[in-house]
Amino acid sequence: MKVDRFSGFGSYGIHKQLLPAQLDECLVLAPELLTQSNFVNIYISKLHPSNDLQWAKNIELQIRYLDRLWDFVVKLAPVHNSLKAHVLYRRLTVDRSQGI
Repeated sequence: MKVDRFSGFGSYGIHKQLLPAQLDECLVLAPELLTQSNFVNIYISKLHPSNDLQWAKNIELQIRYLDRLWDFVVKLAPVHNSLKAHVLYRRLTVDRSQGI
């Protein structure tokens, strides 16, 4: 029987199928996941609004999405500072479009 070596979060297909609550539990057990790009990318994909919603045309939905993103990325290690800056930039763009 061959046993594959674990090569980090995201190395198994099941990782992409975890629910947000399960990903949160993974963080409780292994906080160092916040430094792994695969984990961060999978987590962020779970924050995206449903394709059924026309969120790109709805400012309220955009703001909620950006708030969810920020609540997650603010906890990330400095290695992800460019992601944090991108989320802040998108929020600034939305706020400016609303006169804020």
